[in-house]
Amino acid sequence: MGGAALLASWSVQAAVLPRPPRGDVAAADAVVVLREHRLVASVLRIDGDRSIHAVCARGWFPDHGTLLRLGDGVRLFAPVRAAGVPSDPLATAELELAGCPHVLETAIARLLGSGARVQTARAWLGRPALAVHLHERSSLLTIYLTPRRFIPIGVALDGPILEGESRIRFVR
Repeated sequence: MGGAALLASWSVQAAVLPRPPRGDVAAADAVVVLREHRLVASVLRIDGDRSIHAVCARGWFPDHGTLLRLGDGVRLFAPVRAAGVPSDPLATAELELAGCPHVLETAIARLLGSGARVQTARAWLGRPALAVHLHERSSLLTIYLTPRRFIPIGVALDGPILEGESRIRFVR
């Protein structure tokens, strides 16, 4: 009896409520994937320069936060107490471009939480992509996704501070 009531109420909701926009669904799925991962390996190309390998990890280093290690020896750390994002806009842009899971998750979740709509586009060999307008920095963050499960596989950033693209790979 309880199952029938649950099914009836779900059916009414499904019939009455509008479907969420595809961009919001893709963004929510991407946030779930990003939240599940702590380690990302990526290859960055900044301002059309040579490719740089990077590794981004979330954990304790000795403080809790996100650590980005670039192949040229540069290291960036964003503590969790600062919402996972450093106050330096260049460091934030590099963390986003490297595909650091917590930083990207925070950017997308903040946008969805504010009620903004995330645009979807077809780019990079016809794959779906999320276009996230970062108004506070006048930047466009594009997150390339796999077609069905919306798993992030690449990032592009176009802004006054930094322009670049990357390919990202989640590491277990």
